[in-house]
Amino acid sequence: MAGQGAFAGLDAAPTAELASWRLRGGRDVAEICAVPVDPMILAAAALERLHRLIAAYEDPGMPYLPVPDPDYLPAFDRYDHLSRRNEWAVGPL
Repeated sequence: MAGQGAFAGLDAAPTAELASWRLRGGRDVAEICAVPVDPMILAAAALERLHRLIAAYEDPGMPYLPVPDPDYLPAFDRYDHLSRRNEWAVGPL
């Protein structure tokens, strides 16, 4: 978003580095791990995937699945009762 100039008061600029920070207590409280790939290549790929996803959901035939991947069901879903999945299920859930 910063590279596209999405923030008021900041000019668009390339991302210089991506890193994950591991913070914990004890003697070694922080570790910074830089991502060894050009962040602008990753950003361009992510933006392309986002555009494809938006285009897919603009298609009226695209279903909005309450559980896109049943292999990764959460242990608890506070909004599951809104999906009416149980009413439309063919078999046991």
